[in-house]
Amino acid sequence: MVKKSFAVLIFLSLTILFTSVNAQCLTNDEIISKIDTALAPFPEKIAELKQDVKRVVLYTIRTDKTNVNDAVAKQIEGKVISSFLKVQRPTLIYSPEVRPMRITTKDNVFKFTSGFQSTEEIKEASRKLRFDGFLEGDFLLTDTAVYLNLRIVDTESLSVVWSNDFTSQISTANTQPSFGTDFGIGFGGMQIGETASSGQIAVPPFVNYISFDGRISLKTVFSETAKVTFTAGALYLYSGIESTIVPQTMVSMSKNAGSFNPYGRVGIRLPLISVKRKPGTPKRDILATEFNFGKICGWDVEKLRMFDVLGVRVETDIAENISLGLGVSYVSLYEIMLKSGTTDIRVKVGGLYYELSILRFNFTL
Repeated sequence: MVKKSFAVLIFLSLTILFTSVNAQCLTNDEIISKIDTALAPFPEKIAELKQDVKRVVLYTIRTDKTNVNDAVAKQIEGKVISSFLKVQRPTLIYSPEVRPMRITTKDNVFKFTSGFQSTEEIKEASRKLRFDGFLEGDFLLTDTAVYLNLRIVDTESLSVVWSNDFTSQISTANTQPSFGTDFGIGFGGMQIGETASSGQIAVPPFVNYISFDGRISLKTVFSETAKVTFTAGALYLYSGIESTIVPQTMVSMSKNAGSFNPYGRVGIRLPLISVKRKPGTPKRDILATEFNFGKICGWDVEKLRMFDVLGVRVETDIAENISLGLGVSYVSLYEIMLKSGTTDIRVKVGGLYYELSILRFNFTL
């Protein structure tokens, strides 16, 4: 069972490493700032337009609505209009007749028409309004750049007489730290059960621990978002089997004192929902998950037991450097010895293990 689970975990880990996407999350102000940078060479590029195109009308600038809202789209259009005001030729004119969407009504019926309906309509509008070309464009926001293509179409020949790309790169340097550490404290519970020999003692369904751990996160080669994690910690038993006839073990108390049980795990951590805090700082994970496997070490009265652990965690940042976490794991089952001699006492340990990190302090380098 555990070996099959490890195989599944390795498959999921490799899938995450190769398929995770690092989408840059720019604020609206950052997008507009990038447009300003991209349009800086506009005067030099528009000078390449042929001399007989003197008056141009703005037709449309299309934007990717999945990344850009209507307010930002209007600002991008405004930036393009402002760029034309900085040059002597061509003159950019405004005319509602050539906007891409028109609404007309007749006999209480609304009719929506999009764009020019025919080439003759284009030519007729150009003669009426005395413009030589119309301007259209496309704006895209990618992982690495903001991209704006502008082009002017001649109204007589309907050929593209000018087209240029305006881009501004998005810096990916230091957006995600390559190395991080965090330390946590919380609570955990391990499932235990009775055996035929445990009737002399009261066996609760769970024994409870205070958990302490430290974790190192390393950026992977294949993805900016997925990270390999290495965790080491200890579980201090504070609520377990209480009996005068059994000594202290990983599940039993002795004179109200509990045991320390070290553990370690390796995992893959993947942000699910991230937000940008401010330029030059890493994103903040509103929700992240971690797939992990490892070992919990615990003593019975005979020897040290090594429990295989396969689990998943979800975490959320509640402040810049503080987060919460909840983990659920499957732990391999063992019968451990609590008392040996004339009458052996054993209990089953393993199955479900849960862990709640009530406070994690995060540090990045």
